[in-house]
Amino acid sequence: MKRFAVCILIVMMLLTLGGCVSPFSENDTVGEYTPEIDPEPGNSLGSTVKVKLWIPLKNRRYFALLDQEISVASGERTEMAVCKALLSQTQPGDILTAPGWSGLSVTDISDDNQTLYVTLSREFLSPPTTDVVESARMAKAAVLSLANTLIGLKEYTQVQFLVEMPTTGKVQRPTRKQAGFIGSDENAVLGLLMQQDELILTPANAVELALNAFESMDSLVLYDILYRTGMGAPDVFAFQTVLQNLEHTVAEHQVLEVIETDETHAIVYVDLTFSDGKEEYLVTRAPLACRRENGVWKVEYTSFDELVLESIH
Repeated sequence: MKRFAVCILIVMMLLTLGGCVSPFSENDTVGEYTPEIDPEPGNSLGSTVKVKLWIPLKNRRYFALLDQEISVASGERTEMAVCKALLSQTQPGDILTAPGWSGLSVTDISDDNQTLYVTLSREFLSPPTTDVVESARMAKAAVLSLANTLIGLKEYTQVQFLVEMPTTGKVQRPTRKQAGFIGSDENAVLGLLMQQDELILTPANAVELALNAFESMDSLVLYDILYRTGMGAPDVFAFQTVLQNLEHTVAEHQVLEVIETDETHAIVYVDLTFSDGKEEYLVTRAPLACRRENGVWKVEYTSFDELVLESIH
């Protein structure tokens, strides 16, 4: 009996010790089923989106569409990532200019399934220039760049801008004048903005810019809008001399038709009325070749030279 009692006691002690020791190691499976955490924006849990950024030309009348792939961080609104990317275009180069300026940012974005509400920082109300006209152009180009780029994502059809007021900190709709829409109803609040494809720099618009600049003898604008790569174009100073020595000009022009042969080449047909101050003569359905360079449509220098400059020597 004593031997049996001892055996029972030993078995009970072993069972007690076994209950204190886990049959699994702590680090056998720790982390295997733990969701991966994105430690900072832009890491692997995010995504990318391809967009067309609306970047204004230097004159801020037209916009070039630049294709870009943008990283969207985990938990970040796609629209916010796009706004950041757009406003980071501080030196787009060529004949383009920045859509924003230092300090300007988008502080909040919300929606009601149809309208996108975009809140701009208080810097929007103070573009970095003392020129009133230029200030209006900068503000208008900023909202048009943002609105058209965001609508291009195809999620919303209209954008309403709000601005943080510098004195009160309150968020409210800016007036049309504050947003650069001077003239008609400029003291009314800025309403909804929708897609404005007529502002895109197309081959036809590039020709319009070139001919308008030529008619007004704006040599710098004209030189910028000409595609000069590999075309034997003179430098800008020699080009200005050529223009100054011309005795004729284009009195009137009309764009007739545009034929885009591919994504980077197009032919624009125009009627031109030349004048030497005494008499005029008409050239009908004359072709001007255009080429897309870095997303920007331009008029080929050789084509413009042969049709416009040499025609009126």
